[in-house]
Amino acid sequence: MRLPGGSHLSYCTNIHPGETWPEVATALRTSLPRVAKRVAAGAPFGVGLRLSAQAARELDTDPRAFAELTTLLAESGGYVPTLNGFPYGEFHRGSVKQGVYLPDWQDRRRVDYTLCLARLAARLALALPGSPKDPSISTVPGCFRPLGTQPALDLIGSHLREVAVALSRLESETGVKVTLGLEPEPACLLETTSEGVDFLLEHVEGGQELRRQAVLLGLTEEALRIIAHRHVGLCLDTCHAAVGFESAAETVALLRREEVLLTKIQVTSALALPVATPDSVSELAAFADEVYLHQVAVETPTGLLRLLDLPEALADSSLLGLPWRVHFHVPVSEGAVGALATTRPFLEEILKAQRARPLTNQLEVETYTYDVMPAGLRGSSVEDVICQELEWTRKQLEA
Repeated sequence: MRLPGGSHLSYCTNIHPGETWPEVATALRTSLPRVAKRVAAGAPFGVGLRLSAQAARELDTDPRAFAELTTLLAESGGYVPTLNGFPYGEFHRGSVKQGVYLPDWQDRRRVDYTLCLARLAARLALALPGSPKDPSISTVPGCFRPLGTQPALDLIGSHLREVAVALSRLESETGVKVTLGLEPEPACLLETTSEGVDFLLEHVEGGQELRRQAVLLGLTEEALRIIAHRHVGLCLDTCHAAVGFESAAETVALLRREEVLLTKIQVTSALALPVATPDSVSELAAFADEVYLHQVAVETPTGLLRLLDLPEALADSSLLGLPWRVHFHVPVSEGAVGALATTRPFLEEILKAQRARPLTNQLEVETYTYDVMPAGLRGSSVEDVICQELEWTRKQLEA
């Protein structure tokens, strides 16, 4: 939906299972109208569209499928300010875990998938009345952290600049400026906002490979740098940043100071244990599932201890008595989940800064974990949860 000042608030459809276009269409046909009617009341309604590589190809190559998509959106007043291009393949069926990062930005399949999404974003911006002409795509933060060798950094930077050049050409052809936002996440090449900023400056907008690539593309170094800066930036997922114990004030100051492109804020919240106790850890165990990776950060006297998944933390009694943050997206409308705290205070600070002086014009609620949340915490329906989150977020931004 459109907010005062021109920003767009949407919810990400990755909360609905669906890997093929027919499966995505089912969610848009059932859940979308219910949410739009309650929250937007006939006004334009922002949809953060998640499409797998398979669904994206179907929509890109089948005119009938694309026409069906635009019809389903239009019937609910929907438009698409942003697409989630993070999960390439299956996201709800079976174990996802670290497979969600594959193919990563070392792989040409990631390039092709992203450009397919970009074409769809531009077409949707032109097809749906009132759509913003600067849609964004969020994506994996390079690769899984252990794979981040120097050759990997060079290759990832080159692939991202290649996409930036293609997005620049797409803008010239359509008038639609599509941007790409790397989404820092624990256990990835880019874990923090600071690492994301450094990577953009050193490996996308700079570095020896930029000079070589500019020559191959027939561009000057400065021209390629400007194109990269204009089309490739960061997506700030507030759950991920809070899990890393980032300071909201420092994160905002860094983004403003370095003037990197912030394509989108993902309005998200994580689980938090101010002090881990046997009781709180026992309750937290209900959130350990076999589908998603739930990275944990523990604040110790000697620094931040990062663990790859929740079972690893639950098994370590030496971590009792310390503050924990857990990468498990929980509804932002809730200040606590059962007896567990959340990182919503971090999110509230970010939204306060956004309200005072916008960091981006795109915000997206993204709580995809509904299906694996303990049954007693899911509420009456997925649509209820989505509406509560959107209404809470809108109040924060309009306060």
